[in-house]
Amino acid sequence: MPSPSSRSIDAEQRCLLSNGRYSVMLGANGAGFSRWRGLAVTRWREDPVGDGWGSYLLLRDEDDGEAWSASRQPYGTHRPDDAVAFDAGCARFSRRHHSVHSVLEVAVAADADIELRRLSLSNHGDRKRTLSLTSYAELVLGQISADDAHPAFSKMFVQTARDATHGMLLATRRRRDASEAEVWAAQAMQIAGAEGGDAGECETDRARFLGRLRTLRDAQAMQPGAALSNTVGCVLDPVFSLRRRFTLAPDSSVTLLLWTRLADSRDGAMALTTQLGDADAAERLFDGAGQQAEAERRRLGIGAAQAARFTGWMSALLYNDPRQRAAPDALARGRGGAPVLWSAGISGDRPIILLRLGEADDLARVNEVLQAQQYWRSQQLAVDVVLLHGAGDAWQAALDPLVSAQQARLKTGDRLPKAELFALRDDAIGEDLRNGLLTVARVVLDGAPPAPAAPGSTPAPPRHRRSAQPPRLRLPPSPPAPTRRNSPTATAASSMVAAPTGSNSTNSAPRPHRG
Repeated sequence: MPSPSSRSIDAEQRCLLSNGRYSVMLGANGAGFSRWRGLAVTRWREDPVGDGWGSYLLLRDEDDGEAWSASRQPYGTHRPDDAVAFDAGCARFSRRHHSVHSVLEVAVAADADIELRRLSLSNHGDRKRTLSLTSYAELVLGQISADDAHPAFSKMFVQTARDATHGMLLATRRRRDASEAEVWAAQAMQIAGAEGGDAGECETDRARFLGRLRTLRDAQAMQPGAALSNTVGCVLDPVFSLRRRFTLAPDSSVTLLLWTRLADSRDGAMALTTQLGDADAAERLFDGAGQQAEAERRRLGIGAAQAARFTGWMSALLYNDPRQRAAPDALARGRGGAPVLWSAGISGDRPIILLRLGEADDLARVNEVLQAQQYWRSQQLAVDVVLLHGAGDAWQAALDPLVSAQQARLKTGDRLPKAELFALRDDAIGEDLRNGLLTVARVVLDGAPPAPAAPGSTPAPPRHRRSAQPPRLRLPPSPPAPTRRNSPTATAASSMVAAPTGSNSTNSAPRPHRG
């Protein structure tokens, strides 16, 4: 069933597209990340203010030099005709810029580690338009934690190259020792139905793309008449950027495809040429991605209402959402740092869902949360679950089999990320640990199952046993793009300092950086 458009869904909602190895997270504004086998493909930071990290398709009118994007970010512009739909296996962004209408679809192949962004443009005006399409993504190709801790050092080991024959960019991370996994990325842009033609332009040096003292919103490469430099090699700040020019006659349309493939060898990355030479490959990829996503939900027994709740929880796990966390007074009581969690064997390295249970609570909510954990893990999103339950032998006896079975499932799957389940008795833990859990948990739930939503409605945020909160501060519609390079907050375990309602305690307002 198709998802509602951005005119009715929460603008903070996210979707996760995955084949179990390659994952793409996207927000309603087009920001997000790509990851492969636990490695970051593109750079991303949790930033609830600017939220401008991601992979983008940028358009430029070659006649008047005006530039815009196929999604709200990175330019931050919002138009009345904007619409977003998150369906099973596919994200869709629809926009209109003057007389040019665009539809961007994103999917991950079910049978290969390929991400495809398909942009369909149509000209509803009365004059011919000469346009160019430019892709942009900051490359990591390495461990997420290493890039978070020292991005400047991480960037030094990525080397790029160009295969001019196929108009393809290649990138790999130079390994510092034999224990590091080899990773290769390939990207190519093509105009559907066009045979041969101009190979276009490319750029892999971020400094050259942005220019001095500029951000992505006013990048030098997107200025009127500016060309990409075709720079490849050992650049200090790697990006993938490709550009193709084309004309769009009145009442005509064109489709452009941006392919990205990840592999553990150069030959594996170069296998992308198979898709480039197949005219039907894009349509098969989107069909297969939808079927694979539906099949995975059926395998885990996830219905439409559950999928909507899981999406709401996942959004809060990735971006701080005060509506789903503990009350501010509870957050303020957390102290002691990560060692408080270590006493219960909880690392705090992954986002946490805390489910508080009473003796009379139904086990249905426990099963649902464990089902969500298993589903996210199959999508390459690692989440820890903590069950905090009351005393009682009968309750313990009913809970133990569920916990044991889930812990056994979490130990399977060599290619799946590590995730853990903890079951704690409320009367057996100290006040410091209880307060610490409430502070770091991104989602705090109670055992009572939610009331079923009306057909076609958007599920409301879950209700918790918590004190009332002041109204949430709404941000301006077009916040400045983030440009700093500080590390994100996967969880609040490192500090356990309370975050004010509507903000993230570890994220200050972004400041411009030097390109």
